[in-house]
Amino acid sequence: MSGVAMAIIDGTGAWSNDSYASSMRESFCKQLDRLLGPNSLYERGPSGDGYRIRERSARAADFLSHQRGKRLMLAGYSRGGSAAVIAASMLGNVGVGVDFLFLFDPVARHLSGSSDVVPGNVGEVWIARRRIGAPEMDRYDYSLLGDPAGHNPVRNWFGTTATDVASGVRVTAEDFLGSHGALGGVGWKHVREDSQCQMQVADYMNRGLTRAGLGVMLVPVPPNTES
Repeated sequence: MSGVAMAIIDGTGAWSNDSYASSMRESFCKQLDRLLGPNSLYERGPSGDGYRIRERSARAADFLSHQRGKRLMLAGYSRGGSAAVIAASMLGNVGVGVDFLFLFDPVARHLSGSSDVVPGNVGEVWIARRRIGAPEMDRYDYSLLGDPAGHNPVRNWFGTTATDVASGVRVTAEDFLGSHGALGGVGWKHVREDSQCQMQVADYMNRGLTRAGLGVMLVPVPPNTES
């Protein structure tokens, strides 16, 4: 796998790096980082405020721009997915192509730049999204006591990004019934759909990873986060 380099940006989480690492240790993005080892750069996602998306994008783009002669790839979850699209655009601005882009339920909700369109320097993108507005998910609204956002953890009406692709980009996209957390591999124990959702997302993305010739496989870990 020496001919591949991937920059990975994970989803939103706790301010504390230790708390973040603990809660995201089995996320799909963190799994990719472990599987790819020295061929990857892993960026933890932002805290709840969503700040510093562009800095994460810039570090990812800088890492890949220095990987001469390698196939370049990006992956991101949640706001990290938005950051991965922005990183791809940064690379496109300096004439660098991205072979594959893997997005796990990408969302924006920040002011650090647009990620609505996957840019034309990307060869192929694989996108896994929540089934937005699924009636089955409504019962989980306001299921976390004290959560001011109300729609944790499912985010049933939470908007997505990377909703369009530039001409020439090959796109594979699929939606899944589960919480926003499950799409990133970190589902919720009390959301009954999340265990199956994580298995389905892993199977789907593993097809993309195989197509990219990476020879690695994501493994869904049963949700253990309590409500």
